[in-house]
Amino acid sequence: MKFLSAAFQKFQHRNDDAKACKAAYSGDFETALALIDRGANVNATRWIDAQPGKDGGEGNIGYAAAAVGNVKALEAALDRGLNPNLQSPYRQPLLAFAIINGQEEAAKLLVQRGADCSDQLFADFLSPLALAKIYKMESLLAVMKSTLSPEKLAKAEQ
Repeated sequence: MKFLSAAFQKFQHRNDDAKACKAAYSGDFETALALIDRGANVNATRWIDAQPGKDGGEGNIGYAAAAVGNVKALEAALDRGLNPNLQSPYRQPLLAFAIINGQEEAAKLLVQRGADCSDQLFADFLSPLALAKIYKMESLLAVMKSTLSPEKLAKAEQ
């Protein structure tokens, strides 16, 4: 009986992971956070199929909050254990996603909470630092540069 209970709990958490991802993708951050508080994995990522009027995309509270610049929801997710260096299954770092979506404040929060801005992960050649330069996010660049050692800064600026 204990085995069945443990198996059901594991199934329930996986089901809650999917529900939290879908809620976040839909912009319902309150529901997503409640599901995370109930045990859903804050770092879980699920592909959400296209819906009427909306393309399909990554369902994760961090990616959803970063896409629309909801810093409050992003901060709440980070407080609940969201990895600031989270990568999508396609290797796109959460920080790069925030930058590409023009969400400078969300990107700054991620850097302040430990996101690596020097690692050349995105598209195998661009670092988040390089993306911030391309998108002309000057205040983000200042925050990024303040967190890097001279060696990492030199590497990231290559």
